[in-house]
Amino acid sequence: MTEPLLYWSDLFAPVDGAPTPEELERYTKRLDRLANLAASTAKVTEIVQNRKTEYGGMSDAFLVRPRFMHQVGAATVGDDWSDRKLPPREDRPSATRIMSGRGAALRFYLTAIAEAQIRLEPGKKADNPIPIRHDTEDVVSWVDLIASSTAARSGSVLDIHARDKKQRMIHTALNTLEGAELVQMLKPAGARNRYDGFVLLNEVGARRKADPLQYAVPTAADNPVALPAELITSGWLHLLEDSEIATLLMVACKTGTVVNDGSCAIPGDVRVKHYGLGRDAFEAHKMLRWLGLVDVASYGRWVDGTHVDDYGNEEAMLYRITLKPDGFKADPAERLQQALETQLGRPPRRRTETTAAEFGAEEPATENPPSV
Repeated sequence: MTEPLLYWSDLFAPVDGAPTPEELERYTKRLDRLANLAASTAKVTEIVQNRKTEYGGMSDAFLVRPRFMHQVGAATVGDDWSDRKLPPREDRPSATRIMSGRGAALRFYLTAIAEAQIRLEPGKKADNPIPIRHDTEDVVSWVDLIASSTAARSGSVLDIHARDKKQRMIHTALNTLEGAELVQMLKPAGARNRYDGFVLLNEVGARRKADPLQYAVPTAADNPVALPAELITSGWLHLLEDSEIATLLMVACKTGTVVNDGSCAIPGDVRVKHYGLGRDAFEAHKMLRWLGLVDVASYGRWVDGTHVDDYGNEEAMLYRITLKPDGFKADPAERLQQALETQLGRPPRRRTETTAAEFGAEEPATENPPSV
């Protein structure tokens, strides 16, 4: 008599399927950009650490109000929703409303509120004494606080236009943030130096029914979400992609999830309707695990990776994800290079393979998947 296939009743770490040719292409491009981006990030983090030493703020954690990444009311997506069909941007929380594959709005806003937390005490409203750009050596400007893969040496040639490119990038980011009511400009469109002196607004942004509020450093009464300070001070923010940042924010927030011993399990409808994060973006949890920033464990799968039928009241597709604060203490550029090179060293998945056949892999999307 053949023994029935056993499944793990406890948690187990997923085993990744082979990368697709498309994934390998993305990893190759990301690795090609890494050297320049890491050099630019190193300059930014040196300035940030110097300011942290000077002002003494943000000693333990970087704080974000939960409504930046989680909206209380569910987005309207219709009865035929799926986790590949996201709400329109205007019906998402601020973090996923402003995220982009190539833009800098999410990174710039988080940089701006971190800068306020470094300089100001809890409860203080953020001023903005920093110019967008100042080309004097000892004057810090916003151009100096954002990293870019174009803002460093390319081979042996120094890009003398790097600051121009970063300035344009910041202008574009501020336009996006203004539309999301996360910043306010004091000068009209087309005015000279319009972007200087922008006012930083509360994280909830355009989701607020009343007038926008000026940003103030969170206090305990705000019940802020705490992330490791190294997200900012070690430069992780500039080396992660927007989908990875948004996933980190969601895991740290935990609102609307099943929490177990510090981990969280995020149902698909909560992820889409309250966090505005689709399955494709949520796949960023793989890279976060490779980088050592989160632990990911599966629940309710057979040992061959397929789903357990009728697993009590628990959905087999749920993952348990745990933030790993100590992981942020590592060098982000080294970790990212190692992760990318490891994946590029693996043989690609044959196009006839399916992820459901691989141990611990996701099944193909259904029209209305219950969870992630």
